[in-house]
Amino acid sequence: QLACPLDLGCHSVTVASDTLAGFGAGVFGTILNCWTDVVRTGIQKQAVSETFNPAIPRPALTPGFLVSGVTDVFSTAGSIYANRGIPGLYAGFLVKSIYLGGSGALLAILMPRFKAWWGLGSD
Repeated sequence: QLACPLDLGCHSVTVASDTLAGFGAGVFGTILNCWTDVVRTGIQKQAVSETFNPAIPRPALTPGFLVSGVTDVFSTAGSIYANRGIPGLYAGFLVKSIYLGGSGALLAILMPRFKAWWGLGSD
């Protein structure tokens, strides 16, 4: 058992460290996946606009078509990077990091408590 620093009480120190760790994990996750969300949104916008254009032929559902989605991700990311740079790939980062950081903080605080309440023990 670790001693509680600054006489804050073990519970408050645990909650503070869980909150900070959960928020940090959420922000780290945002760093890893924000650019993919921006690229996905760009691909979806293009697909929706092409859906209503009768001049664009519909592709056949073949294995080659399914694999082409992977190349679309990287070509779209390259296009966004060429036009707007790194900030373009991380558009909306602040809002998303606050959202996912807050969600991570709540999860880090609540999961051990729910496990204890339900008698599942702590890991």
